Amino acid sequence: MTYKRTVKDVLRDARLEIKEKDLVIPPPDTILKKEATIKIFKGKSVFIIVDDRVIKTITHKDNIKEVIQELDIKLGSCDKVTPSLSAKLKDKSCNYIYIKKAKNLIVTVANKSPVNIKSTKRYVYQVLSDMKISLDSEDRIYPVPQTPIVEGMKINVTKVRHKLYAEKIYIPYKIVYRDDPTLEEGKENVAQEGREGVIRYVKKVYYKNHQISSEKLVKKDVLAEPIAKIILVGTKVEPYYVPATVPSIEMASRGSIPSSYVLTMEATAYDPGYRSCGASADGYTATGLPAKYGVVAVDPSVIPMGTRLYIEGYGYAVAADKGTAIKGHRIDLCFNSYDEAIRYGRRTVKVHVLN
Repeated sequence: MTYKRTVKDVLRDARLEIKEKDLVIPPPDTILKKEATIKIFKGKSVFIIVDDRVIKTITHKDNIKEVIQELDIKLGSCDKVTPSLSAKLKDKSCNYIYIKKAKNLIVTVANKSPVNIKSTKRYVYQVLSDMKISLDSEDRIYPVPQTPIVEGMKINVTKVRHKLYAEKIYIPYKIVYRDDPTLEEGKENVAQEGREGVIRYVKKVYYKNHQISSEKLVKKDVLAEPIAKIILVGTKVEPYYVPATVPSIEMASRGSIPSSYVLTMEATAYDPGYRSCGASADGYTATGLPAKYGVVAVDPSVIPMGTRLYIEGYGYAVAADKGTAIKGHRIDLCFNSYDEAIRYGRRTVKVHVLN
């Protein structure tokens, strides 16, 4: 019980130190009645840092949540308050409250659908880490990871990879023909089998967001050089006698079957080798005789096989070969070499059909 008249008198009597920032209820000058309750609320210094803005205040509230409500600071669901809202305020020292306002961001990873998020992180790399997005050293981030976050920022992550691929390329071998004077003309022998060459290419292929973006050759190895196939072509010519003069030919009388007759024909020339007869040439005619000077190809419907002939400008011959292009009044004359056949060319000749 006290007989003092005012709140201030009671506080002085109780030796309670009241500071200017403290709140006393009822006020110190209040005249007390018989029964009265005096409440003292210690003033607390508070600094509230909202992003980059600082608010300084004196409060008589007990915890952080009450101070924020007192100052009418609106908090979003994703805003971060440090210390927590339930934390008590200290009486004898300054109180610091940090409020990070969440910002709206759009994050796109590897061309997938954009994700709208709210974040209180300060830098781009912190946002990505908070989203648990795995990043590799080659990935590209825009803006760069150390960029400060701003409202509405768009963050794009391009996933970059590279792989090494090895590929073997086979090089075809060449075919080389060589004349062989010991081998009969028209025949061929394989002196050396050919072998393909092998080159291995190692390429680095770059992928952006799982799609190939570019590639680069990093290594080239020649594993095997190609080896040419060598074919020997016979040039040995057997001598063949052709009379220098043409025997006289008696023509049959008019109206009777002639014992011989003369045809005017278009003559061409060939040799027994592959250049005239193709790669499958074996040096033999359709009748099995060796192809050489004095053997000619005819159309059997015009001159029967085995017929003996005399061809002006060529000499004696026997019809022992045929060809798909030799039709009607055409005749193909065999020479012992390709050069001779070329020199002869194409001519109109008289062909004497002998008995």
